[in-house]
Amino acid sequence: MLLRWSDTPSDTLGQVVDALQHQGRPTPDRLADVRVAPSADTTLMWSHTGLPHPRRDATLAENGITSACVLRWVQVAED
Repeated sequence: MLLRWSDTPSDTLGQVVDALQHQGRPTPDRLADVRVAPSADTTLMWSHTGLPHPRRDATLAENGITSACVLRWVQVAED
C-alpha cells in the first residue's frame, strides 16, 4: 500500500500505522524498527536511518518525516 503525503500531512505516526493495520498490511512491531529513506530511489536498507525519537502521537513532520521520505521496516517472523 502506498500512502501519499497529500493524504497524510497532519496524521500522526500512530494514525498511519493504524491505517496500515486496518487494511491488513504488515506494520512495525516497534516504532524504533521504522527506517527512513530520503527518497524512493534509496533501496539499500543500510542507507536508511532510524527515527531518532519516534512518537506515536506526533505528526509525521514532528517525527522528522518529509514528503520525500519513504518509510520501510522488516517484519520478523515469530516462532
